[in-house]
Amino acid sequence: MGIAESIAAYRPANVGSLCATCKALESLSPKDREALTTAMENPNMPGTALTRILNDEGFSIGVSAFARHRRGECVGRRGSQ
Repeated sequence: MGIAESIAAYRPANVGSLCATCKALESLSPKDREALTTAMENPNMPGTALTRILNDEGFSIGVSAFARHRRGECVGRRGSQ
């Protein structure tokens, strides 16, 4: 199969499912959701720090997945725009 055929045949896994960050945001209290949303909008707040805080609170979120969410590239964020 050539590149064009492979690209045409590609189907991403878990299409339509929310990312771990979306799921975490849904489960947070309004106060915590607002704090996290505000922190994610702050370009001076490192994603690694936010990911560590979330993981310390019991969530399982990878740094790369968190960064995708923050950039608006996850399914949940794309669907809300």
